Amino acid sequence: MFRRFRSPTRPTTRHVARAIEYTIRDSAFGRMLVAGTLRGVCLVRFAEDDPELERAIRREFGFAELARNDVRLRSWAEAIARLACGAVETLDVPLDVRPSCLRRRIWQALRPGGRRRALESVSPLLVEDDGRAAA
Repeated sequence: MFRRFRSPTRPTTRHVARAIEYTIRDSAFGRMLVAGTLRGVCLVRFAEDDPELERAIRREFGFAELARNDVRLRSWAEAIARLACGAVETLDVPLDVRPSCLRRRIWQALRPGGRRRALESVSPLLVEDDGRAAA
């Protein structure tokens, strides 16, 4: 039996008409794109040039209404750039990251009750009884 996968550019019900704004600026790792929704940062990418970053956000969020907004995202981009260059050790920006089912299980397994655990200690929890990776 074949399993049909959704194209990342085809919207699902949770992605319909999602507005995403982005900004591009210099960073310690080259050009940096920071994208966000009204809820928080949803994507950070690094590349050599702006056209490469703009192609990347279109590939990642082809279903969304994309708009560049350097003013609204300036503080988030500056905070991420400071973290990237090592000027600060913590990041205090809101996140709007929607994980896959497997990533959600990994995150929940790694942080039970707010305590961190090593990936090696939770990997047995992420495998089905027949040895396949849990979805």
